[in-house]
Amino acid sequence: MKKLCFLQLLVLGASTLSGCVFAPGQSVDLPSPLFQAADDDQSAPVQVVPISAKLIALQEGGEQPVALPEALVSFRPDEYRIGVGDQVLVTIWEQPQLTNPGGTQSLEGAGRAVREDGTMFYPYAGNVKAAGLTVEELRSELTRRLSKYLNAPQVDVTLARARSQRISLSGAFTAKAPIEVGVVPISLTEALGRAGVEADLADMSALQITRDGQRYTLNLDQLSRHGSALDQLYLQAGDALFLPYSEQKKVYVMGELRAPKALSFKGSQVSLANAIAESGSLLQTSAKASAVYVIRNTSADPTLITQATVYQLDMNDPLALVMSDRFRLGAGDVVYVGAPGIVRWNRFINQLFPSLGLAVTGSRVGN
Repeated sequence: MKKLCFLQLLVLGASTLSGCVFAPGQSVDLPSPLFQAADDDQSAPVQVVPISAKLIALQEGGEQPVALPEALVSFRPDEYRIGVGDQVLVTIWEQPQLTNPGGTQSLEGAGRAVREDGTMFYPYAGNVKAAGLTVEELRSELTRRLSKYLNAPQVDVTLARARSQRISLSGAFTAKAPIEVGVVPISLTEALGRAGVEADLADMSALQITRDGQRYTLNLDQLSRHGSALDQLYLQAGDALFLPYSEQKKVYVMGELRAPKALSFKGSQVSLANAIAESGSLLQTSAKASAVYVIRNTSADPTLITQATVYQLDMNDPLALVMSDRFRLGAGDVVYVGAPGIVRWNRFINQLFPSLGLAVTGSRVGN
C-alpha cells in the first residue's frame, strides 16, 4: 500500500508538471504575459512582431543612404613635397658622369638620399636643401647652381623612392606594411587594393580612418552598395587605416537546428536565411515551422537588457523563404527555432521515466 501511494504521488506530480512542459526555459510560446503585440504597448519588456512583407518593406525603405564624411571627401592632395629619407634621381642630359657616376642599374641605387638635415649632395651643386621642395622646385634650384659650370644644363628630377610620407595599416589586411605616398595621389580603393583584405575575416562595415587625431568609421559594405565614389576619397600622409576582424560581430543561432552556432559575419548585416543555412537548416523531425524567432535587444543602452523585440517568422507561409532572405540580422541578435508541444512532451516523459524507475527501486529497497 505504501508503494502504491508513492507511485500515485509521482503520477499526480507528472500531470501537474505537464502544464509547464509546453513552456520550458528556452522556448517562446505565444501568448504569454511577457510578450505584447508591438502596437499595444511600446514600453512592454518584449514586443512581438510578425515578420511580414510589410515589415521588410518598411525596414528597407527606412534604410538611410550612407554618405562619406565631408572632411574626407573634400580633401585634395597638394603637390608632393620632398621629405627626409626620400630617394631623388637627378638626370643631366649628355652628362652621364654626373647622372650616374657609379653605373648603377637601379633607379633607387642611382638616387640621392635626402639626409636628416633635409639636404642632399650633388656634384658641382653642393649641399642642396631638398626637404620641403616640390620636384619642380628642386629641379629649378639644381639647374641654377649647375649653370655656373655647365652651359645650359638640361636637368630632370624624379622621385625614385618616397619614404618620408606613409599610410599605416593594421587589422585584417593581408599586407600590413605602410603604404608610401608618392607624387601620384592614393585613393582609398587603391590603398585597399595594395594592402589586400582578408575577405573571410574582415569586418567590411567598420573601416576606421584616423586623420589629424579625428577617427572616421566607414561602412564599406553599404557604401559600395549605394555606389559611393570611394575612388574619389584620397588619403594623405599620416593617415592610419584599421580594419577590424569580423569575429567581434556575431549572431547566435540555437534551438531545433542541425548545427547551432555563434555565426560571425563581415558585412553590416546578415540575412536570417543565411544564418539558418549556416546552422545546417531546421531539424525536420523536431522543429516547429511557425516557431522561428529573432530576439533583438532594443534597450537604449546596448550594455543593458531592459527591452527587447521578438520577430516571429512562420515558415508555413509560402513567402517565408523569400522574407527570411530579405530580413536582416544585426550583431547580437539571437535566432531561436522552437519545437512543437508534442516533442517537448516526449522529452519530458523521457526525462521522467528514468526518475520513476529510480523512485520505484528506492521504494522497494525501503520496503
